Amino acid sequence: MMKFLVKIVLLYITVSCTNTNNNSFSLVGRITDSSESESVYLSYPVLKNGIWYEQIDTAKIVDGKFRFDGEFSETTPACLFFDDMDDVTLYLEPAKLRLRMDRFRPYAYELSGGNVQNENAEYRNVLAERLKLAYETQRVAHEQNMQWLEADERNKDSLWTQFYGTVQTLKRILAAQDSLRLNFITEHMDYAITPHLLYLCSKMQRIGGQTLRGLYERLPENSRNSVMGQLAEIQTGLHSGSTGWNVGDTAPDFCRIDAAGNRIRLSDYRDKSFVLLDFWASWCGPCLRELPKVKELHAQFGPRGLQLIGISSDDDRDRWLEAVAAHGLTVYPQILAAEPDSEGRRPFFAEQADISGQYEIMSIPFCVLIDKEGRIVARWQHTEQEQLARISEIME
Repeated sequence: MMKFLVKIVLLYITVSCTNTNNNSFSLVGRITDSSESESVYLSYPVLKNGIWYEQIDTAKIVDGKFRFDGEFSETTPACLFFDDMDDVTLYLEPAKLRLRMDRFRPYAYELSGGNVQNENAEYRNVLAERLKLAYETQRVAHEQNMQWLEADERNKDSLWTQFYGTVQTLKRILAAQDSLRLNFITEHMDYAITPHLLYLCSKMQRIGGQTLRGLYERLPENSRNSVMGQLAEIQTGLHSGSTGWNVGDTAPDFCRIDAAGNRIRLSDYRDKSFVLLDFWASWCGPCLRELPKVKELHAQFGPRGLQLIGISSDDDRDRWLEAVAAHGLTVYPQILAAEPDSEGRRPFFAEQADISGQYEIMSIPFCVLIDKEGRIVARWQHTEQEQLARISEIME
């Protein structure tokens, strides 16, 4: 129980979140009360091969200063954070940005430069009191948690009661933040930062998914097409309840690069093909025994419009590729359920980081059949005559 509640606290705390190139940006920070050579991190989304990944850059604070440089074609949300989880949300732009911050009052930072900083300052002014309360309360919760961990058994119960009470207070403060944020969104639908505020509301899942999705649909077209609009579209879609893993649900979308280097996106098959997802792994004996049946499915139903996609739970890419070649699985796409990009970056959306988790695959081998409208029509553990007959019936 303690670990579960600690994770809740950490979730709430951590999500509170020069060259001549015209797309270049620089973020020069001046920070008071920091430790010399303390690390500061900058996290932001990057799009690669149609997939959003999380980029994390690191800088050292020297003489109260730090600097980040990079490139953005347009305004991009970012999270500046420290090793003790203190964090603030920033908006990076292709411009020279100047940040001033007190190390132990990060919520009161000042950022100048670019085109959207006035919008962000207006928004943060509305939430100012709640941002301060949230920071102070999460600090108390952190201290109480550490006291509980170090206490002897006689004092643990009373310390846990204090910690739990602080957690409940923090939840109420964050819920009030959500309410203020939602009001700001509805009153400033034309602001450039509004799509990202929708993203933040959806990320925390304290406001109904359909409400947030409805607000997303009301955004101006240029906002929906922006980087922040694209992120909001994905996040509100994940939270709207419009997809699921049960039969009858719309199948969760995913995008991966397959073993042959091709981009595989589930939604690309919509209105074109039935899709069979085959969850397996090179280290799974039952999966390997099942592969001949899966290949037979491809040979029998592929010409009739069934697209197979192999999804491996391997975490060793080389071993996976060896198994793909050894078992002749190159005749249909093979992807990994969870995979960083070539630079080690993880998918930006936690909900999309592991396809097996999206589909609630508790054991392998496992198959999921999806119709042309993108709905899940069947799920099964092993392929037998009953499943073959079901596929044939559905595809008629």
